[in-house]
Amino acid sequence: MDAAEFYDSRHIKNLLPRIGPCLSIYLPLHMDGETHSTLGRRLRNALQQAQSMLTGLPGGAAILPSPDLWQYAKHAEAAGHTGSLAIFDTPGYTAIVQLAGQVASSVHAGEDFYIRPLLEGLQRERTFYLLALSEKHVHLLRCTGAALEDVPLPDQLPHSVWEAGQFSPPDHMLENRAAAGKAAGAKRRIHFSTSAEEERQDAHRSTLFSAVARSVEPLMRKTRSSLMLAGVTRNTCLYRKVCASAALLAEEVEGSPEGFTQEDLHQKALHVWRTHLAAEQEAAWQEVLAAKEADHAVEDPLQLLCAAEHGRIHRLILSSQESGDSSDEMLNHLALETLRHGGDVQVMTDPSAPVKFAVAIVRYANHWSVDGFALDQSIR
Repeated sequence: MDAAEFYDSRHIKNLLPRIGPCLSIYLPLHMDGETHSTLGRRLRNALQQAQSMLTGLPGGAAILPSPDLWQYAKHAEAAGHTGSLAIFDTPGYTAIVQLAGQVASSVHAGEDFYIRPLLEGLQRERTFYLLALSEKHVHLLRCTGAALEDVPLPDQLPHSVWEAGQFSPPDHMLENRAAAGKAAGAKRRIHFSTSAEEERQDAHRSTLFSAVARSVEPLMRKTRSSLMLAGVTRNTCLYRKVCASAALLAEEVEGSPEGFTQEDLHQKALHVWRTHLAAEQEAAWQEVLAAKEADHAVEDPLQLLCAAEHGRIHRLILSSQESGDSSDEMLNHLALETLRHGGDVQVMTDPSAPVKFAVAIVRYANHWSVDGFALDQSIR
């Protein structure tokens, strides 16, 4: 069993069913002063700790951890990898997830998986796609925090403006000579094209970008991923004109992709992505403030619990700070219940964010009670 390199929010559905007992383990791949081979020893220690924790759960210690995990621990090494491991184990389902960021070591056993660190990690490391636009080549890349990988486009798709137009340099290209340089009489050739030719090239760009958009859009819908553009303004503006995809980000990498190395392009894309995530969190908080004005926001822990279990949370905003006490388990339960009922969960990764515990935007107005007692503050 190999650690998964990528894991996204679509896979969280595998962690939602109540099929307990459930085991969740988080381990950094590297600790200060360790060698690569010590990961297996730390994992075996975590599995032994899990066994003792599972003793109190019905049938837990008898069936978990699974034999696959014990086998994996014998050979686990961190060589060539960075980040952390998230391990989920329950009868009939075992997953080993590699996260790019560092998480604290922890072991959890209960009737549900513990997903809070996973949610924050996936939010920081969401996979997105980068579409590099230039006249000579159009290519699609899959971008994560660790790598930028080419995604093949269909063979029949034109990959350049020249292929899209299937034209050679125009025969009405004008040539003139103008003085250039300091030497008297020094001249060089300068080519001029007519405005009609520029319009024709824009038409070929539109043809190319429209074909690319039709090819890329199904992938964006299937993966529910965001699409970032990279290119000069002329090309990115034209692409936006022919493609109105909801997956298309407003932020983009400016400049011709041909002028960047793969590593430079990756770093520029990640910088733009972090800017997008910050804007996304700010927009989420503004949505919370608007919901508070309309009395559609809930912050009281008891009301949050009731709203989550009744499927009334549209979006749950969690603090990224873990306290190490029972409130962490409650926040985890709120997240699981919200996801089970089709709601969204977002972690405020900015430490200065005003969310200290959790706040929820509810789907619709209603009144309800908890354990037969009416809530002091109804949600309207």
